[in-house]
Amino acid sequence: MAVTPVAVGLGLAAALAGAACGRLGFDDQVSPPADAAAPALTPLACDLPTSSSGVISAMADQVAIAVSDDAVIAMSSDDSKAARVWSYAIAGGSLVAGAANAKLAEDCTGTLALAPSNGGVLASWSATGGATDLQQLSVAGAPIGAELGAQDAPASSALAASGVDGTLALVTIANSGEVDAITVDATGAPIGSSVQLIGPEVGAGDVELAPAGTGYALTWTDPRPSPNTKQIELLGPDLGVVAGPVTANTDAFDAENGQIAWAPTSNTYLSAWQHKNMVGNDEVNIRVFDAQLTPLSTQSLVIASNTSDPRIAGNGAGFWLTARGYNPDALIVDQIGGDGSVTALAPIQVSPLAWTIGARAGQPVVGWLEQDLMWLDTPCD
Repeated sequence: MAVTPVAVGLGLAAALAGAACGRLGFDDQVSPPADAAAPALTPLACDLPTSSSGVISAMADQVAIAVSDDAVIAMSSDDSKAARVWSYAIAGGSLVAGAANAKLAEDCTGTLALAPSNGGVLASWSATGGATDLQQLSVAGAPIGAELGAQDAPASSALAASGVDGTLALVTIANSGEVDAITVDATGAPIGSSVQLIGPEVGAGDVELAPAGTGYALTWTDPRPSPNTKQIELLGPDLGVVAGPVTANTDAFDAENGQIAWAPTSNTYLSAWQHKNMVGNDEVNIRVFDAQLTPLSTQSLVIASNTSDPRIAGNGAGFWLTARGYNPDALIVDQIGGDGSVTALAPIQVSPLAWTIGARAGQPVVGWLEQDLMWLDTPCD
């Protein structure tokens, strides 16, 4: 996450409930009755960063998290390209570190992702040769069952849980550049047949998948026009196109490093990406769309300069966004309303290697790598 990614990413963000199926809030596949009142959650304590030690590569550029009512799982890689997992229980509004730096798999050469599944979380990563590997995990970050493999390399956010029924979808990119997707079960086993999402002639980049009110939301960069465009579309449970594609960016600069997120209460979508402006500085941009992908503003909006690589998560009626700011180094955190309004929180004063964001009960959960530590924090107003 998304993983979703969160999305996500992350991210990440990619069965962590183990035998207690659904008890940790990861079980998206069974919805409560419409008239059932959800139990109130104890808010997480604000601005109290929690760290866990681990062997983190100085070259690490990914972190994925999966956030539930009662737990957070984080995933990254080490100097040897092994995937590593951290687990945190949520008790009394505090994050309680569990497994730290648990090795999940060797030879993880590409994207890492986490996504909620029935009974927990599914992790995915790319390995040598372009294969995609998937592994169901326990709440302690331990593997459950066998590791499964798929063809092609995963997209930058390889997994997402459907906003309709929680079914997982895996996106892959073939050597030809074709972007495909397939639904999978909680173990990563395929359900049905692969579906082509984007043809090889596009050469799509920055491909991300996220939950949506229709099932899934897809975003990618189309490099063929100038400027490069940030495309988004909505997919149904069968991965067929329901709405779009539509173009998010409206300026004269190439869009890159984009994500998409859904806010279930307002049924709106946030597209976020970066571009380089006329003097070569990175800027984070956003645009909000309604349930049919009609933009709620005529123009895309620059919300931060000297800032790059936005990571976003849906948050009820709106969204959370974090991105790397520099000059000085920091993680910016913004709350984006379902109408596109922007409220900035105090930046997190760190110099991260990688970062992502999730949401729990209206609060942001930011995860980042700094030196040899995995950090989680809940910034507040």
